[in-house]
Amino acid sequence: MRRLNLVFLAVLLTVGAVFGGGMHLVHGFQMQRNASALTDRAHRAEAANDLEKAEQSLSEYLNIRREDGPAWVWYARVVDQRNSDGRGRQRAFLVYEQALRYNPGDSKLERRCADIALELGRYNDAQRHLATLFEQLPKDSQGQTAAAELEDLL
Repeated sequence: MRRLNLVFLAVLLTVGAVFGGGMHLVHGFQMQRNASALTDRAHRAEAANDLEKAEQSLSEYLNIRREDGPAWVWYARVVDQRNSDGRGRQRAFLVYEQALRYNPGDSKLERRCADIALELGRYNDAQRHLATLFEQLPKDSQGQTAAAELEDLL
């Protein structure tokens, strides 16, 4: 009758766990190394006015580092520049909304979301963004001019 060799099984499981853990650590290290390379590639592509490549690099970077607020702003700007009509505008709006989630209180992002929402006829979204902007306005004389403009858009 055959018996299970428990020592061999224990050694095999230990070696498998150590190997798997090591691979996980190496993978994490490589991903972090690739993240900086992706931003460098995006900078070079944007400088060369290759917005498609910049967008692709930033998208890959944000898949690695999802919480990077400034990168979301950069990505939204690139998507906005690249897509100026139709479905591209819809996509730009959605990317700006995502950037706003990671950069709450950014009035420039909020205003751009409102402008694109108005272009797309998404009036409820535009109203929400404009109301948020209206609440963030300072209560001085300069804020009164901006408030009048926002009220007009609302």
